[in-house]
Amino acid sequence: MKDLAEDVLQEKQVYSQLMRDCVSISNSLGSVGQRQDRVLSELKNEEQLTGEFRETLQRQICFLLEKRGSLKGIRAQLLADFRDKGEAIKLTTKCIVPYVNALSSSFPATHYKPNYVSYDNWLSHCRELRQAADNLINGSSSFRGNLRFTLANLKNTQERQRRCTVDTQRKKINDLTRAQDTLIWERQQIRDEISDLTTDCHKVACQIQNCDSNLHRATHRLDILHQRPRRELCLDQPLFSLTLEKRDLESMAAGLCPIMRRSQRDLEVAHRHLMILEDKLAKNVSHMEVEQRCQKLHQSFLPALNTSVILTKKPRFSPDSSSLLSYLQ
Repeated sequence: MKDLAEDVLQEKQVYSQLMRDCVSISNSLGSVGQRQDRVLSELKNEEQLTGEFRETLQRQICFLLEKRGSLKGIRAQLLADFRDKGEAIKLTTKCIVPYVNALSSSFPATHYKPNYVSYDNWLSHCRELRQAADNLINGSSSFRGNLRFTLANLKNTQERQRRCTVDTQRKKINDLTRAQDTLIWERQQIRDEISDLTTDCHKVACQIQNCDSNLHRATHRLDILHQRPRRELCLDQPLFSLTLEKRDLESMAAGLCPIMRRSQRDLEVAHRHLMILEDKLAKNVSHMEVEQRCQKLHQSFLPALNTSVILTKKPRFSPDSSSLLSYLQ
């Protein structure tokens, strides 16, 4: 039972270090990424639960060592008492054989002064020793049962918390993936919008250039007409037509300039929006990489899922002296 508890303790020590590493990775996101972050909260809960599990196991192992020391002590007393009783049986047997008088010379009665113990004291000592051994065995059995129940509950609790952390991590990564897909789609829309605005600006610029060219030609033609001599310089149809053409071209140029400025402003706004979106996308990608690294680290070590602790039953021994002696040894 002690080896099992120590194995579980070693496993929890490794898992506790892994939890600290996961929390450290999640803390690398900064205060913005940690705001209302359920993954970090669940990781901290699991880290705290693992620490409590480890402390409980350490206390239980100390109790196990204490009980094992008590069992070793009572076993030594039982072994000594068993040997004394075996020697007493041998001596008592020698007293009832027919040739006991032949061996009486080996025990000089004049110099031997035994320290007698009353039969009641002897019987009380045997009963107390047996009662102490029974109490220790029953207490150890009850402790093993309680420890088995405690280990099972702690493992079940930690497994529930681990699954909760896994589900939270999976949900967070799915949310980040959907957000990334949305940001990529929005980026493509803005790029298309920038392409359209660039095309519009180019078209407007071409129209302004054509309008300026036509305006220049119309002005030049009017200048030529204004050079007609004396009475030939009259308000005839050619002059009237060129004047209307020049006025229309000037009006068209005046209308195209605001359109050009508005298109340029929209293009600048679209570029700024694209920069902001690119920054969001980069942060989302970085955040998702951190979450995936944390998830990979969290799943790199899975604690044992077997919550049952097998307690081997002690074999029942027959009252044979050699079997009892070998068991006590």
